[in-house]
Amino acid sequence: MPSPKIKERRQSPRFPMGLQATIKPGLGLEPRNCLVTNISSEGVRIRVDGIKSLDEFELIFPTDTSARDGTYKVVWGNNRHDFGAKFLRAAV
Repeated sequence: MPSPKIKERRQSPRFPMGLQATIKPGLGLEPRNCLVTNISSEGVRIRVDGIKSLDEFELIFPTDTSARDGTYKVVWGNNRHDFGAKFLRAAV
């Protein structure tokens, strides 16, 4: 039996991707590579090893993409390696 269709509540559509980016998690933590698994105009979902909790972070994308470098705020995390984050402001 097919499952009922779940109503989409997001304000903007998400686009799957497998793009490597650099995350700067904050004071005392070294920048590291992360995998952006999907992106929208409002935020990202990332996968990063070795970081269990974040509040805000800076995300730097390769120069050949249209993704936005900037500061993001974590809005959810599954206490493993995946985080969802909302775009706050562009990088200066």
